[in-house]
Amino acid sequence: MADEAEEAAQGLPPGPCLDAEAWRTSEREQLSSLRAFRRAYGPVFTVYGAGRPPRVYIAEPSAIEDIFVRHQADLEGLGPSLFKPLVTDRSVAFLNAERHRQARHLLGHALDTDNPDCRARTITGIVSRATNRLRTGEDIPLEVFASDVTRDVILALCLGSLPARRHTELRNALDRAMNVVHEQQTAVLSPCPGEAAPTAAAVTQAIRVLDDLLLHETRRRRGQSGAPMECIADRLTARSATNGELCDHGVVVHLKTLLVSGHETTSAALAWTLLHLARSHEVLHALRQELTAQPPGHAPVALLRLPYLEAVCLEALRLSSPVPNGGARTVVRAFQAQGYVFRPGTEVVPAIHLTHQSERVFPHPHLFDPHRFTGRRYRSSAFLPFGIGPRYCLGAAIALQELSLAVAVVVRQDDLQVVDVGEGAGSVSMGPTVRVPDTVVLRRCPPRLSDRQEGKR
Repeated sequence: MADEAEEAAQGLPPGPCLDAEAWRTSEREQLSSLRAFRRAYGPVFTVYGAGRPPRVYIAEPSAIEDIFVRHQADLEGLGPSLFKPLVTDRSVAFLNAERHRQARHLLGHALDTDNPDCRARTITGIVSRATNRLRTGEDIPLEVFASDVTRDVILALCLGSLPARRHTELRNALDRAMNVVHEQQTAVLSPCPGEAAPTAAAVTQAIRVLDDLLLHETRRRRGQSGAPMECIADRLTARSATNGELCDHGVVVHLKTLLVSGHETTSAALAWTLLHLARSHEVLHALRQELTAQPPGHAPVALLRLPYLEAVCLEALRLSSPVPNGGARTVVRAFQAQGYVFRPGTEVVPAIHLTHQSERVFPHPHLFDPHRFTGRRYRSSAFLPFGIGPRYCLGAAIALQELSLAVAVVVRQDDLQVVDVGEGAGSVSMGPTVRVPDTVVLRRCPPRLSDRQEGKR
């Protein structure tokens, strides 16, 4: 293993060599570590770790285009190791070659045949009910609000309308399964030796409960031939029943993949967008003007045609990409690019956060400025919140729609305020996504207070 890693490292970009503790620190503090490495080594650098293959981070658009598009045939996806126990290696995230293409085609069909108007009503209804539960003077951690909303949205899109008891069971099972894999990662990266982690039995049990519930839903739909196709699960079971493409357990794997990938990143994106709006009164005021100019009784889907709303969401995805790096790939055939030699075993990663901080592409990159996206589109190698190449996020369009609609529902209620009760003392937390500080809350203010705050803007 050491000899293979040493051979793969020959001809690669420069970069730091980290021992085990330094590697754990860099994983816990990804954003600051990545920025420090870029300052020291430039936009393309290699991180070396004992017993690990060299990993090359690419934060230059031309290099991203060269490596992840022109040389995509020389790479294979690694998938997010954090969620592998949950979604298994049969998930599209871990498949490659023809099996990956077939799974993407199947899932793409299930996602793309959804009715946009129906989807928009579903999303706005869920967000509206969540905000309506917040009474005057009450608040909820912004991260919790965003997580609850996006979890309920992806459950509805995947499984449709469910009886209240079954919805609660699935919601709790999904939360528990995701929590245990997070707790495992926290223990691995903890600076404190002996950090408690869930036992293997606890992880297995949490995943089994979710699997059993999803399997029940899959089999229930198998027995309803001729029923309307109301959700992704309906379309997956109907297609696989007619074409023999998926067994029941295969449907469950795809559903788990969508539930996991369609929840966590969208949750982080929603929380960051609302926080950036709270910190930029001019942008918030301009967005409210666009939203209030809509005619009464318009369909929710019409919100998706508002240019400034879309620009706000795109700029939030640029400034605070939910995932700082795209999906890692491993080199399976040697190639040369950007003056370097990439040998089999080398890992390559599109550095999304660093690419979005490029002064050359995005002047004054630390400013929240939606006008960057009004009437302009960027190359896919310069703006890549959903990845690039054949591993591009299948649900990108739905995620952006969900983000736009959820932001619109919250912003139109001017008595809802995002407030940092810790006055800036909270810290950004890292999981697989970058989360807003836990001191930031969504609060429903008394009308007079809300009016005074709006007047100051």
